[in-house]
Amino acid sequence: MAEAVGLIAAPATFLTALGFYFGWRRTQAYAVYFGIDSSMLGFSIQEYLLRSATSVYTIVLVLVMLGLLVVGAHRLILHGQQGPRGRLAVRVATVALTGASVLALLVWAGAPLNRLAGKVPALAQVGVSAGAVVLAGVALLLVRRGLGRRPRGPADHERAAPDRKVMRVVAVVVVGAGALVALDALAAAGDPVVRASPLVTRDTLLSCGVGLLIYCGLLWRHWWRAGHPAHITDRPPPWSRTLPVVLVALLLVGGIFAATDEYAEYVGTQEAHLTAVRLEGGRGVVVYANKDPLFPAGVSCRPLKGRDIAFRYRCEGLKLLVRTAKGVLVLPGTWSRDDGIDAGDRVIELGEDKSMRLEFTPGESDLFFTPR
Repeated sequence: MAEAVGLIAAPATFLTALGFYFGWRRTQAYAVYFGIDSSMLGFSIQEYLLRSATSVYTIVLVLVMLGLLVVGAHRLILHGQQGPRGRLAVRVATVALTGASVLALLVWAGAPLNRLAGKVPALAQVGVSAGAVVLAGVALLLVRRGLGRRPRGPADHERAAPDRKVMRVVAVVVVGAGALVALDALAAAGDPVVRASPLVTRDTLLSCGVGLLIYCGLLWRHWWRAGHPAHITDRPPPWSRTLPVVLVALLLVGGIFAATDEYAEYVGTQEAHLTAVRLEGGRGVVVYANKDPLFPAGVSCRPLKGRDIAFRYRCEGLKLLVRTAKGVLVLPGTWSRDDGIDAGDRVIELGEDKSMRLEFTPGESDLFFTPR
């Protein structure tokens, strides 16, 4: 029973923390766009969670799909090593995963080989790496053929063994160098895509790359132990199995929060930009005041005549931004980021007291239909 409760409570706690952080980060980006701090909005934890509900759904959906994919791939790797073809396929998949982890780390590092090479085109790097792979293939062919002759006796086997080991090392080094150059060229080409993506950050690439590299290291260790049972003298301690899993989980959680931070900032900025674009058709605010509020340009205030009137001025041209616990935040109708920052681009906080009365007019978004 306790295990079942833990299995339910842990994801719920994680999703709650993720939702709160996303809501706060999104609100912060929204407020910064208008030049204010999110603390002025005075949102509660429940409001942050509600503001993140629609957007966190996308993140949760992506995480669930990736989780199912990872679990399925892991089971396929562990149970697909039956028979020669199965073992070969699993080892090829392990090599591909290792390459993917190295590629992620190279993108995180900003394609260091490409930067060291200066302005060498990526195509030239791919050509160099292809030549290196061809040389490695020749080296492997020499190893397979036993350096041009087949050993005929035990003495020949003993003399050929060191040569084979040297050629294997040379082949591995050449293949690794060629693959590294090719992956660095791909990293240089993929770096602009990563910068433009709201769901992928460098921190996410670092955590996923290191986590995947640890996982591949465990797979390579598993293959080596399966192929060399005579070299295994004792079983590893339990903590050596648990520690890599914990480290990978922490790295993935850090990558998820980094991606959430980037995506929340993107969503908040886009939401604020959309609010500014649709400001003209937004909800209007009419202010009645005893004294001239001295609003910025774009807001018209005219005096009211009469003896028994409660307020002396009527101001129009304000648009509602958000309602807070202390009052409302409004913008001049001419507020815009397109023409830079000028004197009229201000956020005005109006408190609710007896010296001022606020009236709200519906905007186009409040209508059931758009008038022609």
